Amino acid sequence: MRATFDASVGIVTLAGPLLFFLWLLWVPRISIRFGGEQLGEVIPLPRNGRIPFATTVASKRPCRLLRLWVEFNPDEVELSARGAELAPSLDVQLAAALTYEGERTIAKKRLAGNFFDYSIRKDGFRVRFVATARRDDAELPFLLSMFPSRTIRFNRTAYFVVGKVDQLSLTKYGVPLRPGESVEMCGEQSEEAVYAATEKGTAKVRAIEFLKRTL
Repeated sequence: MRATFDASVGIVTLAGPLLFFLWLLWVPRISIRFGGEQLGEVIPLPRNGRIPFATTVASKRPCRLLRLWVEFNPDEVELSARGAELAPSLDVQLAAALTYEGERTIAKKRLAGNFFDYSIRKDGFRVRFVATARRDDAELPFLLSMFPSRTIRFNRTAYFVVGKVDQLSLTKYGVPLRPGESVEMCGEQSEEAVYAATEKGTAKVRAIEFLKRTL
């Protein structure tokens, strides 16, 4: 009887740290793509234009995109976008941020699309895309549901320079999309265009529009 009790205690003691370790790993892996990344680390742009970008995760399980913003140096560039607000940033070098409204659901092959318009004030500029997300509690496996979902922050920095651009082609400046992926636009951003490009060849596109009725 004592041996059985000791074995049970040992299993429970071992299972606790193991479940906690699995909980630490059970987080969304966020990624952000943007138009122009196909050209390399430093991307040539005309002095004024628009940059589309999209946020997703590697998991097929739905996740909540909680916050999304783009940090920049207002001395280098002016950023603006419909449905987004300017706010101060905590970064001294990238002192301003363009913040986007609302929470959204993202998953593997389901991307949240956004854009911003820019006007370059110097020879080039740097931006930092920042997103926070977490899994829905309902998506956690039974044994991990005893822990709350973790909120994960992801950021990606991009560098742009003023350069000679003969033509803003979709293959170079559209958000890269892979087969079976979709981009969702919401709010005021959905009233504008976000450009996307396939990695190879051409693709068939199906557009679905949902309108909210107001009385």
